Amino acid sequence: MRSNIAWTQSRRAASSARAAAAIEDTTKVRYSPIGNAATTAVAVAVLSGKEAAGIRVLDSLAGTISQSASWLDRSDLELASAYAQLGRADRASVLVAGFERGASREDRLRRWGEWQSALGEIALAEGRPTDAIAAFRQATFADPSDASARALLDQLTSAKPAPAATPDSDDGD
Repeated sequence: MRSNIAWTQSRRAASSARAAAAIEDTTKVRYSPIGNAATTAVAVAVLSGKEAAGIRVLDSLAGTISQSASWLDRSDLELASAYAQLGRADRASVLVAGFERGASREDRLRRWGEWQSALGEIALAEGRPTDAIAAFRQATFADPSDASARALLDQLTSAKPAPAATPDSDDGD
């Protein structure tokens, strides 16, 4: 009888350990030094008004990405978003196209939110707000905690177009 209790307890402990490991895997924050550096480069470039310098920093960061690393560990999508935020949709599109070509189906699904967010940033940079809204909706659906995508989506969906001026409108004269 004592061996049955010990066996049951060990099974429960093993089951609990597996559950804890699964929960830990889903709650881990992915640390991306290159992605963090790209975000900082964009912020500094925008605040200082020196977008060209920000692009040079992003170019340097792009050169540090290991082409042999797993797509889950690469920072291509973060760099794509950063390039798009600084107005270089062309460079951002190249990085996203590389991800789409090279990543497995499973990797694309795991990084769906980041992928869609990058596509939304590219659409914004190219002046396609409707496509940006669709991409940011997908990004926030995949990752409801993505504050950046949520803020951009809210901003785009609440924006009202400026009223068109008409020849007979009263402009206070």
